[in-house]
Amino acid sequence: MMEIAIRFRKALLADLPFLLQLRLETMEEHLKNEGIHLSREEHEERILDKIKNAKIVLNKNQEIGFLKVIENQEGCEIEQFQIARAYQGKGIGKRILLQLIQQANQDKTLISLSVLKKNKAQLLYEKVGFVKVGADENSFFMEKKWEAGN
Repeated sequence: MMEIAIRFRKALLADLPFLLQLRLETMEEHLKNEGIHLSREEHEERILDKIKNAKIVLNKNQEIGFLKVIENQEGCEIEQFQIARAYQGKGIGKRILLQLIQQANQDKTLISLSVLKKNKAQLLYEKVGFVKVGADENSFFMEKKWEAGN
C-alpha cells in the first residue's frame, strides 16, 4: 500500500513542464470527449492564467497534482484540480476537497467549480457534497455551500 503524506507548495513558472504533462494526462481525454481540442499553447495559457493562485500537490517530495483556487465575492472557485493518474482513487482528491470544505465552513463561504460533463470527477464532487447548479454545452457548474455547525 502506498504511503500518502500530502503537502502543498506554491506553483512556479519552472513547474510548467510538469503541469503541462499532468494536464495532458488528466484532461486531454475528457476534453476530446466533449469535442474540445486545445493546442499545446492553449493548455499552457490555461495553466499559467492566475498561476499566483496555484499550488503543486506533493506526496512527500513527489509532485502529484495541481490545485488552483481563486477567491471571489461568494468564497472561492476551484479553477483547476488535477491529480496524476497513478495517485487517483487513493483518497487524495477527496482529502484535499474536504480540507477546502472545512475552511469554507469556518469562513461561512461557498466553493464553486465547473467539471466537464463526461469527467468522472463529478462523482467525487457529489460524494463530498457539491451539487449541480447549472450547465453549459460541455460542463456542469457545481457548488458546495457552507454548513452551519461545522
